[in-house]
Amino acid sequence: METGLAVVGVVSMLVGLVTGGHQMYVVLRARAARVPNRISWRRIEKSVNSLVEQMRREGFVPDLIIGIGRSGAIVGGLVAGNMGNIPLALLDRKNRWDEHQRQTVQSEFTSVQVGPSCKRVLLVIGEVYSGQSMVECLRHIDAVVAHCEVKTATIVQSRNTTYVCDYHALLVERPVTPAWVFSPEYVRYQDPKTRIRDRVA
Repeated sequence: METGLAVVGVVSMLVGLVTGGHQMYVVLRARAARVPNRISWRRIEKSVNSLVEQMRREGFVPDLIIGIGRSGAIVGGLVAGNMGNIPLALLDRKNRWDEHQRQTVQSEFTSVQVGPSCKRVLLVIGEVYSGQSMVECLRHIDAVVAHCEVKTATIVQSRNTTYVCDYHALLVERPVTPAWVFSPEYVRYQDPKTRIRDRVA
């Protein structure tokens, strides 16, 4: 069974990234702990609790949570509900697919409205591997959230990415399959080795 690394330790790496007008400095804390190929609902529950605890420790309570795509809608909804029913919005992109390989259609996003009273926004996605989706979405909403403090969160964070979220629960070396992916129709990733048709029995 392929394994990865979970975020449970004290070895730190400082990562700086400037994207879409937002400069973000993120600390990765990692230690060799096993993460299975398939992430169970129980592990997702623990991961959501970890994200919530990280934010509360920093005193960051978002006024609005924006979920990116389907995984972001799931994880964002869980975070929003377990932080006291925080308002939730969805930001999605239109994609075209060629034999299960995603090709993003740039600039075709759903709209998100952020009111003037909103001061803190959390952008949530289920998994971050390349970081492309998060970077594109941050650029897309940059003007809309210009008056807000913006932070990002994910359950699954790859060690091999150009973008690192402010909050993450599981640090992995390879793609994993979360519990919400249980159908061959759930199309994911460009890498044929991670096609869900090959990974769902």
